[in-house]
Amino acid sequence: EHSGESDGHTIPYAAPEQVESELTIGPGEHTDIYQLGATLYHLLTGDPPYKGPATESRIANPNTEPPPPSELRDEVSDEIDAVILAALEHDPDGRYETVAEFRRALQALQAERDSPLSLEIQLDDGT
Repeated sequence: EHSGESDGHTIPYAAPEQVESELTIGPGEHTDIYQLGATLYHLLTGDPPYKGPATESRIANPNTEPPPPSELRDEVSDEIDAVILAALEHDPDGRYETVAEFRRALQALQAERDSPLSLEIQLDDGT
């Protein structure tokens, strides 16, 4: 078994609905948004949103939030924090409704010249 995996999920990147048995909502687009947010968080900071004991703590205390990316990297703006943390909301209803909405939020950041975030994002539907 690979370290950090549980039932095929890499815990630091797994959405709460994938690891918490008491949640009644199943995986869906909201899960993809969470996982993409966790991946972007890692790309920006060099660390997953939850690691080490924080990963175990997250499972035991599911409402624990990761530190904003700007706490780990000074050059990350408050606007980037807001977009990434919205994707990492514990409650799926608090996340972006669609991947396209998340993409639009990221593209708005891309327009900011001072942002370290530079992404070319294309969905399967060509948008």
